[in-house]
Amino acid sequence: MSYMDLTKGMEVLFDGHDLNSFVCSPDWAVRDGCIRFTGAPGQQSIFTKKDYSSFRVFVTMRILSPVTPNSSHLAVMMWGKRPAPGDYRSSGFISVIPPNAWMWDYKHNEWIYPQKRTDHGFRQDEWNEVEVLADIKTGHIRVAVNGLETTEYFYEHDLSELAAGPVAFQQHHDGIPEYKDIYIISDPEDADRLLTVR
Repeated sequence: MSYMDLTKGMEVLFDGHDLNSFVCSPDWAVRDGCIRFTGAPGQQSIFTKKDYSSFRVFVTMRILSPVTPNSSHLAVMMWGKRPAPGDYRSSGFISVIPPNAWMWDYKHNEWIYPQKRTDHGFRQDEWNEVEVLADIKTGHIRVAVNGLETTEYFYEHDLSELAAGPVAFQQHHDGIPEYKDIYIISDPEDADRLLTVR
């Protein structure tokens, strides 16, 4: 099921028009109804103005010109401290990389190995509909891509390290990410299931 059928009652973060819901550098712009990174290669994120703890987020994503596979990637990040003004790095966040079904822990600077990970063959350079369900009370994160659950993870460190913060969307290395159709809800009902999984 496309998540566009499930967005009633959710907060619209991006509907193709402006970046009013985000804090970001001028390197992020609206192009062709998408949020696109237009800056130099590196690592930079776009952050929601609001903070979230437990939430469900829907986002459609793809990457243009993935020059370095596995280094250039798309990511949704959570539970990190909001950076200082003018700082757009990812330090302190938990990162899920939906099309690759991988994760990275910026709190401890290490790969995360989810308790459940599905190899699925989705391509980053094609549009992917993503659902991320995150419960800060248990450190539980679940991810679905195009209707298939790909990742399930319980935070393996001290849960007191997790705090409400912005949800962020990342540019990493030399890829050009695009994000669109972004919806979020805090403390969602049906928090025990991914709504888009067929």
